[in-house]
Amino acid sequence: MSGGRFGLIIVAAGSSSRMQGIDKVWAPLGGRSVLSHSVANLGPFCDEVVVVVRADQVERTVSVFGSEPNLRVVTGGNDRRASVSAGLHALGDVEFIAVHDCARPLATPSLLQSGREALHRWAAAIPVIPVSDTVKRVDPDGQVAETIPRDSLRLVQTPQLFRAPALRQAHDWASGLGEPVTDDASLLEAQGMIVGTILGDVRNVKITTPLDLQVARFLVETGA
Repeated sequence: MSGGRFGLIIVAAGSSSRMQGIDKVWAPLGGRSVLSHSVANLGPFCDEVVVVVRADQVERTVSVFGSEPNLRVVTGGNDRRASVSAGLHALGDVEFIAVHDCARPLATPSLLQSGREALHRWAAAIPVIPVSDTVKRVDPDGQVAETIPRDSLRLVQTPQLFRAPALRQAHDWASGLGEPVTDDASLLEAQGMIVGTILGDVRNVKITTPLDLQVARFLVETGA
């Protein structure tokens, strides 16, 4: 990609707690692991790649990807924010940063390209898809409190793209909060920075459960 240097952080330090004993990072998908798909699909389009994994997976990850040019493996933290921060510290001098969840192995380079172009306008750009289901808010007793108009609702995907100074500033600010962070863009929002959106991809599924893994395998095997 043209312009300033581009860094990619692949977050693969989760516990796979809902995978019924399957480590989704290394789960087979179309002849290679879930993590290998993310590295192969997005890595070649970035100047630097940092893969963030659990401490007990560093050696294995290095053995698999150690020969990849411009790729570094680091140990993640106790939560997602800490893991992304570890990735930020490992990155060199880059102008743009993409943060991607390993659990989305079917992300395409076109999302990087669209997001990169959007960064000329915004501090961050995130891929989103429209909500097709009816959405309701329920109270603690399980009763419907309201039906939420879905016209302006979107589901957020990764890779999320950022101007590097904005993302680093947001993580520095959040380091003392002690609150869980599931979405890096929300840190910029909390500081009043503008986060834009680009069109996501319905094939860019997130693997959270064994059923999600089966869906991803179907998409890979059929090319759907």
